[in-house]
Amino acid sequence: MTPMEFHHVGCAVKSIADALPAYRPLFPNIGEPILVSSQKVRVCFIEMRPGIYLELVEPAAEDSTVNVFLKKGISYYHNGFLVDDFDAAAAELESQGCRPLAVFHSEAFGGRRCQFFMNTALHWIEIIERQ
Repeated sequence: MTPMEFHHVGCAVKSIADALPAYRPLFPNIGEPILVSSQKVRVCFIEMRPGIYLELVEPAAEDSTVNVFLKKGISYYHNGFLVDDFDAAAAELESQGCRPLAVFHSEAFGGRRCQFFMNTALHWIEIIERQ
């Protein structure tokens, strides 16, 4: 099994600015919002404890996939994991029946490769290339 290190829970929000006041008093380590152009979203990481984050994900365009989640009333929608061997992790998830989405390079992770998968329980998993 390819090791995957938990990094974050992704939470869809209509507005990062509107959501932050609920978190700022409890978690002061909050990053600046970053546009992830290929995914048509803005993201903001809130450090819950060292190395563990909540990722607020705001649609940056009308046709952003995040709008689909928001319209259905879904907020928490994916778990993100850092992986050392991106290709091996992707192959392993596929071999377990996970449906892959397109690989993309995320500005939120310095241009490293990321990919979403939907597992057999219909939950979203994101893998992030560590370096």
